[in-house]
Amino acid sequence: MTLAESPDDDWLALYHATADLDPQRVRPAMLATADASGRTPASASTPTSGGQSGDSDEPGPGGHAVFARLEEGGELAAIARGAVATGPDGLPRIAVSCVQTADAHRRRGLAEIVTGSLVQWGLGLGATECHLHVFADNSAGRGLWSKLGLQPHHSLRHLVVVAPS
Repeated sequence: MTLAESPDDDWLALYHATADLDPQRVRPAMLATADASGRTPASASTPTSGGQSGDSDEPGPGGHAVFARLEEGGELAAIARGAVATGPDGLPRIAVSCVQTADAHRRRGLAEIVTGSLVQWGLGLGATECHLHVFADNSAGRGLWSKLGLQPHHSLRHLVVVAPS
Protein backbone atom coordinates (compact mmCIF):
# COMPACT_ATOMS: atom_id res chain seq x y z
CA MET A 1 0.00 0.00 0.00
CA THR A 2 1.36 3.40 -0.92
CA LEU A 3 0.05 6.94 -0.60
CA ALA A 4 1.19 9.47 -3.19
CA GLU A 5 0.78 13.22 -3.64
CA SER A 6 -0.58 12.83 -7.17
CA PRO A 7 -2.40 10.11 -9.10
CA ASP A 8 -0.25 8.24 -11.63
CA ASP A 9 -1.56 7.61 -15.13
CA ASP A 10 -2.43 3.99 -14.23
CA TRP A 11 -4.36 5.23 -11.16
CA LEU A 12 -6.41 7.56 -13.39
CA ALA A 13 -6.90 4.75 -15.94
CA LEU A 14 -8.37 2.45 -13.26
CA TYR A 15 -10.84 4.97 -11.85
CA HIS A 16 -14.07 4.67 -13.83
CA ALA A 17 -14.74 8.43 -14.00
CA THR A 18 -11.31 9.26 -15.48
CA ALA A 19 -10.43 6.05 -17.36
CA ASP A 20 -11.15 7.41 -20.83
CA LEU A 21 -9.86 10.94 -20.28
CA ASP A 22 -6.47 12.53 -20.93
CA PRO A 23 -4.49 12.24 -17.64
CA GLN A 24 -2.94 15.68 -18.19
CA ARG A 25 -6.41 17.27 -18.24
CA VAL A 26 -7.84 15.25 -15.34
CA ARG A 27 -4.95 15.35 -12.87
CA PRO A 28 -5.41 19.05 -11.94
CA ALA A 29 -9.05 18.42 -11.03
CA MET A 30 -8.09 15.45 -8.87
CA LEU A 31 -5.58 17.67 -7.06
CA ALA A 32 -8.01 20.58 -6.67
CA THR A 33 -8.44 20.15 -2.93
CA ALA A 34 -4.70 20.00 -2.34
CA ASP A 35 -3.50 22.47 0.27
CA ALA A 36 -4.36 26.02 -0.75
CA SER A 37 -1.94 27.48 1.80
CA GLY A 38 1.07 26.50 -0.30
CA ARG A 39 2.27 23.72 2.01
CA THR A 40 3.06 20.35 0.48
CA PRO A 41 0.43 17.63 1.04
CA ALA A 42 1.39 14.64 3.15
CA SER A 43 3.08 11.81 1.29
CA ALA A 44 3.87 8.40 2.71
CA SER A 45 4.82 4.89 1.83
CA THR A 46 2.73 3.66 4.74
CA PRO A 47 -0.73 4.81 5.73
CA THR A 48 0.27 5.88 9.22
CA SER A 49 2.81 8.56 8.26
CA GLY A 50 1.22 11.94 8.07
CA GLY A 51 4.22 14.19 7.81
CA GLN A 52 4.11 17.37 5.83
CA SER A 53 6.08 20.53 5.45
CA GLY A 54 4.85 23.70 7.08
CA ASP A 55 4.47 25.03 10.59
CA SER A 56 2.12 22.40 11.98
CA ASP A 57 0.28 19.19 11.23
CA GLU A 58 -3.04 21.07 11.00
CA PRO A 59 -4.76 20.99 7.62
CA GLY A 60 -4.54 24.22 5.68
CA PRO A 61 -7.58 26.01 4.25
CA GLY A 62 -7.68 23.79 1.17
CA GLY A 63 -6.75 20.58 2.92
CA HIS A 64 -4.34 17.82 1.97
CA ALA A 65 -4.99 15.16 -0.67
CA VAL A 66 -3.33 11.79 -1.19
CA PHE A 67 -3.90 8.93 -3.57
CA ALA A 68 -3.84 5.37 -2.25
CA ARG A 69 -2.75 2.50 -4.47
CA LEU A 70 -2.57 -1.19 -3.67
CA GLU A 71 -0.74 -3.55 -6.00
CA GLU A 72 -0.99 -7.34 -6.18
CA GLY A 73 1.30 -9.42 -8.34
CA GLY A 74 2.74 -6.32 -9.96
CA GLU A 75 -0.73 -5.06 -11.02
CA LEU A 76 -2.62 -2.06 -9.73
CA ALA A 77 -5.45 -3.76 -7.85
CA ALA A 78 -7.23 -1.01 -5.87
CA ILE A 79 -7.18 2.76 -5.49
CA ALA A 80 -8.82 5.54 -3.50
CA ARG A 81 -8.44 9.28 -2.97
CA GLY A 82 -8.33 10.89 0.46
CA ALA A 83 -8.49 14.53 1.44
CA VAL A 84 -8.30 16.08 4.88
CA ALA A 85 -9.82 19.54 5.09
CA THR A 86 -11.10 21.74 7.86
CA GLY A 87 -14.88 21.68 8.24
CA PRO A 88 -17.11 24.66 8.99
CA ASP A 89 -16.66 24.01 12.71
CA GLY A 90 -12.88 24.33 12.35
CA LEU A 91 -12.22 20.60 12.88
CA PRO A 92 -10.37 18.46 10.32
CA ARG A 93 -12.28 15.74 8.46
CA ILE A 94 -11.17 12.97 6.12
CA ALA A 95 -13.10 12.58 2.88
CA VAL A 96 -12.60 9.35 0.95
CA SER A 97 -13.61 9.11 -2.70
CA CYS A 98 -12.67 7.44 -5.98
CA VAL A 99 -12.56 3.97 -4.41
CA GLN A 100 -12.10 1.45 -7.21
CA THR A 101 -10.99 -2.16 -7.41
CA ALA A 102 -9.76 -3.67 -10.68
CA ASP A 103 -12.14 -6.32 -12.01
CA ALA A 104 -9.62 -9.16 -11.61
CA HIS A 105 -9.09 -8.28 -7.92
CA ARG A 106 -12.67 -7.82 -6.66
CA ARG A 107 -14.32 -9.54 -3.71
CA ARG A 108 -11.12 -9.78 -1.66
CA GLY A 109 -11.49 -6.81 0.68
CA LEU A 110 -9.10 -4.51 -1.17
CA ALA A 111 -11.50 -1.55 -1.15
CA GLU A 112 -11.68 -1.92 2.61
CA ILE A 113 -7.87 -1.87 2.82
CA VAL A 114 -7.39 1.30 0.76
CA THR A 115 -10.26 3.01 2.57
CA GLY A 116 -8.87 2.03 5.97
CA SER A 117 -5.41 3.28 5.00
CA LEU A 118 -6.82 6.68 4.09
CA VAL A 119 -8.83 6.87 7.30
CA GLN A 120 -5.67 6.09 9.30
CA TRP A 121 -3.80 8.78 7.37
CA GLY A 122 -6.59 11.26 8.15
CA LEU A 123 -6.56 10.35 11.83
CA GLY A 124 -2.84 11.13 11.83
CA LEU A 125 -3.71 14.66 10.68
CA GLY A 126 -6.27 15.08 13.45
CA ALA A 127 -9.44 14.11 11.59
CA THR A 128 -12.13 12.68 13.83
CA GLU A 129 -14.88 12.30 11.24
CA CYS A 130 -14.94 10.50 7.90
CA HIS A 131 -17.01 11.34 4.84
CA LEU A 132 -17.15 8.69 2.15
CA HIS A 133 -18.38 9.50 -1.33
CA VAL A 134 -20.39 6.64 -2.83
CA PHE A 135 -22.52 6.81 -5.97
CA ALA A 136 -26.20 6.05 -5.29
CA ASP A 137 -26.24 3.22 -7.84
CA ASN A 138 -23.19 1.49 -6.32
CA SER A 139 -24.95 -1.19 -4.26
CA ALA A 140 -21.71 -3.14 -3.62
CA GLY A 141 -20.00 0.00 -2.37
CA ARG A 142 -22.95 0.98 -0.17
CA GLY A 143 -22.96 -2.55 1.28
CA LEU A 144 -19.27 -2.38 2.13
CA TRP A 145 -19.57 1.04 3.73
CA SER A 146 -22.52 -0.19 5.79
CA LYS A 147 -20.40 -3.16 6.92
CA LEU A 148 -17.75 -0.64 8.04
CA GLY A 149 -20.35 1.14 10.17
CA LEU A 150 -20.83 4.17 7.92
CA GLN A 151 -24.33 5.55 7.48
CA PRO A 152 -25.83 7.74 4.75
CA HIS A 153 -25.65 11.37 5.75
CA HIS A 154 -26.72 13.32 2.68
CA SER A 155 -26.90 13.09 -1.06
CA LEU A 156 -25.52 15.41 -3.71
CA ARG A 157 -27.02 16.70 -6.89
CA HIS A 158 -24.78 17.96 -9.66
CA LEU A 159 -25.75 20.76 -11.97
CA VAL A 160 -24.04 20.98 -15.33
CA VAL A 161 -23.67 24.61 -16.32
CA VAL A 162 -23.66 25.20 -20.06
CA ALA A 163 -22.37 28.50 -21.35
CA PRO A 164 -24.97 30.37 -23.42
CA SER A 165 -24.30 30.28 -27.16
